[in-house]
Amino acid sequence: RKLAQTRLSVAEIGEAVGYQSEAAFQRVFKRQVGMTPAQWRARSKRGETEEAGAS
Repeated sequence: RKLAQTRLSVAEIGEAVGYQSEAAFQRVFKRQVGMTPAQWRARSKRGETEEAGAS
């Protein structure tokens, strides 16, 4: 939600949700979602996230 609804950096969001490094946050996010947080944010802004496609 923070990726879609704020302008916080990926590093700031990772820290806010408990990761000690941006790299760790990005690894886990990519493993779970299939793309980096920055890629997800860009697609979200265009309405191309997996959730949007499933609607």
